[in-house]
Amino acid sequence: MSQLDLRSFVIKRLLDNWKLLSSVFLGVLVVSTLVSGTPVYFGALQKIGLATAIDRTSASSLHIFTYAPHIPLSNKSVEKTGLFFDEALKGNIKDIYRGYERYIKTPTYLVGLPHRPLSLGLLENQRVSRGFIRSISNVDKHVEFLHGKMSTDTIIQGTEYTILEGMVGIKASNTFKIGIGDEITLVRSLSELHSVKVKIVGIMDAIDPLGEFWQYNAATYLSPEPLDDIPEEGIVVDPREPPLAVFITENALINGLGTAYPETLVTSNWFVLVDKEGLKQWSTKESNDRITSLEAELTTGLPGSGMLTGIKGMNDNFKERSFFTGIPLLLLLAIMLMTLFYYLIMMASYMSSSRESDTALLKSRGLGLLELLKIYSLEGLIISALAVVIAPFLASSTIALAGILPYFNTFTDGDTFPFRIYWVQFLLSASVGILCVGFYVAPSLIASRANLLSQKMKSSRPNSTPLFQKLYLDIGILGLGGLVFWELYARGKFVSGGLFEEVQVNEVLLVAPVLFLFAVGLIFMRIFPLFVRYVSGDSPGLVNLIALTSLSLLLLAVISDKLDMNESDLTWAISICLLAISGLAMAVPNN
Repeated sequence: MSQLDLRSFVIKRLLDNWKLLSSVFLGVLVVSTLVSGTPVYFGALQKIGLATAIDRTSASSLHIFTYAPHIPLSNKSVEKTGLFFDEALKGNIKDIYRGYERYIKTPTYLVGLPHRPLSLGLLENQRVSRGFIRSISNVDKHVEFLHGKMSTDTIIQGTEYTILEGMVGIKASNTFKIGIGDEITLVRSLSELHSVKVKIVGIMDAIDPLGEFWQYNAATYLSPEPLDDIPEEGIVVDPREPPLAVFITENALINGLGTAYPETLVTSNWFVLVDKEGLKQWSTKESNDRITSLEAELTTGLPGSGMLTGIKGMNDNFKERSFFTGIPLLLLLAIMLMTLFYYLIMMASYMSSSRESDTALLKSRGLGLLELLKIYSLEGLIISALAVVIAPFLASSTIALAGILPYFNTFTDGDTFPFRIYWVQFLLSASVGILCVGFYVAPSLIASRANLLSQKMKSSRPNSTPLFQKLYLDIGILGLGGLVFWELYARGKFVSGGLFEEVQVNEVLLVAPVLFLFAVGLIFMRIFPLFVRYVSGDSPGLVNLIALTSLSLLLLAVISDKLDMNESDLTWAISICLLAISGLAMAVPNN
């Protein structure tokens, strides 16, 4: 048989048996769609789950806090570290941050107050307070001045002192009895020859003490907790007294304090505000990789630096939950695939059985096993190829439309999921198509061993019915499974026990799902041959079964309605008679 004759012959066979082959095509299409849509569906569920996890995580946990110690207090060092940090952010997490604030903190100094000034040179048993100077970017936009105003960059340099303008919080003002116009003195040690004086020009309080600018705790900056470090020998401090936090501008800090004490090393903190909506666009792997890359870059460029964020922890918890919640979906998918593959195998088997006469006739005309293999393979390829091409588009479209379902309204606001096509979908669909071709060809090749004589002998004998169908074991198991499920539903739990009985697990109820699935499988094996014979036009048994089921349900509905009727009303009896006549009419042979 030439190649052209082979194609023409196969096309003619497909057209002659299009009803039966359409059910095979439908099975291949469903299997391919299910498999090719799996990565898209799991991806959509992961995206929804991650977005939900981000929404439920507090913003303070997602923000990024970075610190870099031992930075020289000079224009060059402060500017250099600032530019490096900015470039590191833009190179790694540009898409997810809304900006950042910089906090510069000096080491702890000895503080002289207006009512308790320092006695420089007196190195023993002198009671002092302690404190530090801070510079916070954009602090003027997040505080209200109860007294005074925002400090300026004014610097007065002297031989023995440097005077700057500063601000303190309202709580610190009350604790240390500081008012507008007061000057406080800060020195590194009592033996210091040069001191820094800060003139208080503003007393402030946070507008939103729990806002993200203050990292949800303004008291940490405006009125910090008492220090737990041990002061130098000869100094007396009150361990319950908190340090005094004085705020000045960054320029005054660098050019004023940095000039007075050129060897000063400061700690620079950056508080990065993370955008939740931007973070939702990244996968857990991408966000973890970017955070890791940022951390590594900062550690390399800023020795001794560190970074704190809850993004990685949130991702790890989400991946752990996704793993355990994905197991039931995978099991359900496996059961569905096994059912569909069983459908395909049974369909191919019944189709090959119905074609035994044709196969025997072809063999009698000289076609060998190789030619039959070509015919069946070409048929299977034509059926599967069309399904393989359609499946990825059908899967992505179905998953996209699933977004409008009420179940996903909380996550999609009634909108569809994004329509996406991935190359892996076509790869999976093609793999399933090849497998389905094998399912299609194998039964046909097995059936091709028959000849005309064996086919006529086989057709003269009716097909034997399986023993479990003869004894109606499948119906009995289904009923038993239904009773067990009803008991489980009535109890609402697996455990049982009474007032004087030990609480224990009822093992019978645990096997209810397995029993029910087994019964459904047996029922499927009973109904499926009826479906195949109906599609092939060999038997109307499926129509009779559907009609019988419908009549039974109608009969139950009539009897149920009869309970609400008046006993003198005979309309229910007329309905039952009509249903009985319909059932008898179905039982009469059609010949």
